[in-house]
Amino acid sequence: MKRRGGHAIMTRKYKYSRQQETACGWDITVLHKKQKHSKSIRMKLQDTMSHQRKHRKQEVHLVTGGGGYPGYNLAKKLAELGHQVILFDLREPVWPLKENMNFIQGNITDVTCLKLNILRVVYTSTYNVVFGGQEICDGDESLPYLPLNQHPDHYSRTKSIAEQKVLKVNGSKTLNGGTLYTCVLRLAGVYGPEEQRHIPRIIENVKMGLLVVKYAPETLQDFLHVDNLVQGHIKAGQGLTEGKSYIAAGQAYFLSDNKPVNTLEFFKPLIEGLGYSMPNLTIPLSVVYFVAFLTEWIHFIVARIYNFQPILTRTEVYKTGVTHYFSIKKAQKELGYHPSIQNSIEPVLKYYIDQGYMKKPQSALMYYFVNVLISTIFIMIIMSFIPVAT
Repeated sequence: MKRRGGHAIMTRKYKYSRQQETACGWDITVLHKKQKHSKSIRMKLQDTMSHQRKHRKQEVHLVTGGGGYPGYNLAKKLAELGHQVILFDLREPVWPLKENMNFIQGNITDVTCLKLNILRVVYTSTYNVVFGGQEICDGDESLPYLPLNQHPDHYSRTKSIAEQKVLKVNGSKTLNGGTLYTCVLRLAGVYGPEEQRHIPRIIENVKMGLLVVKYAPETLQDFLHVDNLVQGHIKAGQGLTEGKSYIAAGQAYFLSDNKPVNTLEFFKPLIEGLGYSMPNLTIPLSVVYFVAFLTEWIHFIVARIYNFQPILTRTEVYKTGVTHYFSIKKAQKELGYHPSIQNSIEPVLKYYIDQGYMKKPQSALMYYFVNVLISTIFIMIIMSFIPVAT
């Protein structure tokens, strides 16, 4: 399963104590893979959690993928609520840790929930488990999984596999005889002031002058602010407790800001706020998809020699160019989830202005040359679709 984009809230009960301990993890998966150091990693986690519980008499939350933006923000919120938190990831977080936060470096495949006697798992999934380029308006959790052979990327395919396995083990017995309860959260596109995956790419592409066309301006998509993400995960974890009658056990939920918007319009205040212009030329979605397909093939061929980040992938074209948004009514009713922020990109703009990302003055000649060059490339691509008379 993928290292990013999943989250779990789990509870662990030790044989020597009646007090319940909790772990939270980003990208918790159902794991069967054996590795040389898995035993030592498990022992290190067990020792750390046991030490924190004995000395502080508080719940201990394990956040795997805690070095990433969503996982770190979840861990920080849990720490602010007074819990002891362990961040677990291959890379260290770039943000400072609070006093009641600890970091352990390791591989997620070394963590096995049943062997660690974890009792709650909330797995962070994605819209992509049901979406593959088809229009979906106000979809709900009754939609079937997209067939695995129809996913255009490995991320979406493995997310679907992971989600189904996590739900399948709901009700399983742990090593010490406890019961593991699981649920999954399907997230919209996550954003926030220090998001590190998508927004930096968008800004770099804009700075390079690559945003010269737009496509599918009438379509609508969902977004999810990181604060709403954190709220959803905490409430989902609570929904796996006896106090909430295990209402979330074995369930899937969609999470978003609950305010569908066109992707380009969503980012418009950010782009213009940094001093750049929005594109005026609209091209067919099929052309953009073809460019993404071609870019993926080029990447596949040359990646071993020169690895690069494609401007767009086919999945990203679907995600930004096809209407798909989902209802959060189930999460509202069963978990008590209510988004506190809706499509607020202004704090993101402020963050990038503070980081010095305002557009720098450019000579008129260079500006003209770059735009002509990029426009020529797109015109050539469009003309390649025009039939040639024979």
